[in-house]
Amino acid sequence: MPCIRGNGINIYYEEQGAGEPIVCMAGMAASHDSWTPARAELARHFRVVTFDNRGIGQTDAPDAPYSIDQMADDTAALIDALALHSAHIAGQSMGSGIAQSLAVRHPQRVRKLILCNPFTRISETALFVFRTNAHLLREGAPASLAFEVILPWLFSDAFFQDQTKVRATIELTRALPPQQTLQAFERQIDALAAFDSEKMLKNISAPTLIIAGAHDLMTPADAARAMAQRIPHARFETVAAGHLSIVESPAVVSKLIADFLRD
Repeated sequence: MPCIRGNGINIYYEEQGAGEPIVCMAGMAASHDSWTPARAELARHFRVVTFDNRGIGQTDAPDAPYSIDQMADDTAALIDALALHSAHIAGQSMGSGIAQSLAVRHPQRVRKLILCNPFTRISETALFVFRTNAHLLREGAPASLAFEVILPWLFSDAFFQDQTKVRATIELTRALPPQQTLQAFERQIDALAAFDSEKMLKNISAPTLIIAGAHDLMTPADAARAMAQRIPHARFETVAAGHLSIVESPAVVSKLIADFLRD
């Protein structure tokens, strides 16, 4: 099991491909596997590093509060342990918050920055959805049911028009082993709720690509476009997808990222 020790915890990671390194960060309640739909295509051109955030998968889940800044420091420790010195950084959803924090706290480690379905401060609506999920789990609901409840917030209407794909997604989730304890899930929710990058955007110096889902209910495209206008060297793209653009439109997202990094 490939792990490094950094920032006081054991961090699980995987690598694929060769070339310039790109470190990919997952969203809340998502493991390194969340980048699987895009990883193979990116690995044709780059050394792709994916890892489990603090509190999920095979990375440690300390019995203490988490923060987005802390998870950014975890990522910096991973970059150092792999002797990368610096890397391209990509983050999806909560991972985009970690990526923003990393770009400000550790700018020397960030070559180019990719923010997928990003936010500066998560909406109260999204937090209500997450906390409702946590409540269902606390009351004994299976994780697969909690996932079905949140599914409409993650994908576009076009996704639901293919019920075979919807059922396959649900069945795949049911087949997966548990990735996260309820306590760690709630700590990630609290970390997300406390994060606010409004004042830090102007301090992001790395060339930045923002990818928004045109039908994203969690982190709307208009808010992502406003972020791009406030980051000094940012460009903005939309894809025909909901919040999980990497899952719903992996080929388009992979091409946008690869073209940006090779530019």
